[in-house]
This record gives sequence, structure tokens and C-alpha cells, in this order.
Amino acid sequence: MRKITSHTLVRKGMPFIGRVIENVLPYIEKSLITISKKADEQTQREVLRLACTYRKVIVSQEEVSSPSELTKERQKQIENTETEWILFLDDDDWWPKDHFEEMLDMIKRDQCVDGYSVDPYQLIDKDHYDSSWNNKSFTKFFRNKPGLHYRGGWPRDLIYLNDSLLYWKKNIRVPRLGKKFFHLSYLKDNSFRKETWAKQYESTMGIAVELPINEKENAKRIFEYCG
Repeated sequence: MRKITSHTLVRKGMPFIGRVIENVLPYIEKSLITISKKADEQTQREVLRLACTYRKVIVSQEEVSSPSELTKERQKQIENTETEWILFLDDDDWWPKDHFEEMLDMIKRDQCVDGYSVDPYQLIDKDHYDSSWNNKSFTKFFRNKPGLHYRGGWPRDLIYLNDSLLYWKKNIRVPRLGKKFFHLSYLKDNSFRKETWAKQYESTMGIAVELPINEKENAKRIFEYCG
């Protein structure tokens, strides 16, 4: 099995940050978490709990003067990664066990890719997701090679391998797969999109669509596990 390190930036990560990390820990080599010094107390306590409980969890702090500078923090995580693969894991990304194991199997078999783009179920409740996210896909898995770097200011930053953008529409070595993970930003206590500086990143909820039967079971586990 090829080894993976997860990368997470967090400021307001409750209520999911702890469970999101613990959910993938059995499958990864390390979890690198960069937490803001301005993080709320609950998030700080939860990240500290993770670091004290699991040797795999490595925590650092950032104190950027503007959100756009978080791109540099993401680059630091790349520089501190030794595994062959990187998982970019937001604090509200939930990977069902079966979906994650399927991704691991693909990584194990495929030698001709530099990344994988996956689609989210933007969860509204335990039975429904936002259909307006159907055409969105994110490169969440990257092969860790020399020349891997970010460009642009967060949250508009993009990942490149040398001069090749690792985005499925621009790069045949980054195939787009089907829906594989649940995005929980609608269910979080806070989101950066609600902050004054981020008004241009606001999104409007689209039509609610019922989850497939098998995915309802995965969504049910999220609510049971995360409370």
C-alpha cells in the first residue's frame, strides 16, 4: 500500500474536525494539521486532544496577516511531507470507509496519474444533498513529486506540478472520479464564507436532492458518529 499524509488547515473546525481526522487515521501515515492562533477555544481543545492521543497527528500554528497568505502554510505542509501521496483534507470532509478504501485501491494500482479529482455530496441533512454542487470536482489526492506547489492566494489557490495545473479539465493525469466524499460545510457551526472578508465566496443553496439508498446509510453514520 502506498503511504499517504493528510493536510488540514483549520480555524473554526467544530463540530467535525476531530471525527474527520480520526476517520482517516487508520489508513494514513501522518496527519499534518495547521491551526490558526485565532482559532476558537473548542477547536483548539479538539486539535490538542488529537495531538495528545495520536502519534500520527502533527500540529503546527499559523498567524497570517491575511487569509490569502494561507497558501504559504499549505506549501509548508508539502515541504514537511515524505510520503508518496497527499490527501488534502478539509475539516469538514467526511470519507465513508468504503469510499476511502476504494480510493486507496486505485492509488495502489494506477501508476500513470499525478492526482485524483473527486466529487462531493454537499450534505444538507441526513437524507439530502445540494444538487448545485453536482458539477463541482476537487483534486483531493496528489502524488508527492518534486515541483509540487501552490499558486494564488487562499482560498483561490491551485496546485501545480511544475507548470502543469493538477485539475481534471486541464490535465489528463488527474482523472475525475464519481462522488466519493461528503462535504459538511452547511452543517458546520461556522464557515469562512460567512466572514466579512469572504462575501465574494458566498454560495446559494440549490435544489435539495434525495441521496441514493446506499449513501443514506453513510450519511446516517456521519450524524451518529459526529453527534
